[in-house]
Amino acid sequence: MVLVMITYVKPAEEVERVRPTHREFLDTCVRSGHLVVSGPRTDHRGGVVLVRARDAAEARAVFAKDPFQTLGIATYEFVEFNPAKRAPAFEPFLAVPSTGGEDFAV
Repeated sequence: MVLVMITYVKPAEEVERVRPTHREFLDTCVRSGHLVVSGPRTDHRGGVVLVRARDAAEARAVFAKDPFQTLGIATYEFVEFNPAKRAPAFEPFLAVPSTGGEDFAV
């Protein structure tokens, strides 16, 4: 699993202008099976995404097409981790999607 920390580097007006396209991108991540959960940070400085991926490199490949990244709206930190402790209901989210980041098309 990979935790993606998104930090805005542009003014709020630019973030809001691109947000609809960013959310469309996230919809494609849901359909591909990569996105587990995402949402804006409560401090309004960015967002957080939990990604199913083999490693951080795959997550980077997937998010290379995020409009927030391609348009320079935000920076990204990819934190790869092993979900060793988890609720039993979380098990279905641990399987990595069969489509790797290199095959990801938006």
